Amino acid sequence: MQLPVAPGTLVHNDFNPRNLAVREGRNIANSDWRRGHRLALREFLMTRLALYAAGNTQREFAFLPQVVATAFRLWGIEETRDGG
Repeated sequence: MQLPVAPGTLVHNDFNPRNLAVREGRNIANSDWRRGHRLALREFLMTRLALYAAGNTQREFAFLPQVVATAFRLWGIEETRDGG
């Protein structure tokens, strides 16, 4: 529910001042960026990854084990940061 109302942002996991674009003079707080990352990761886990898993039942996706491992490793990192 929260993700569709958040401003659309391209994220490539490099939170660095030179990679920030500020719109209409609004500063982006680290907590806002972190929250957006968590929401996007959760959305990926619940939608895209579920579709990959469903497709994998019909035809093996060789990339899937690594994608699953990486996605859940990232989720684990997010859960341990700031108390989850």
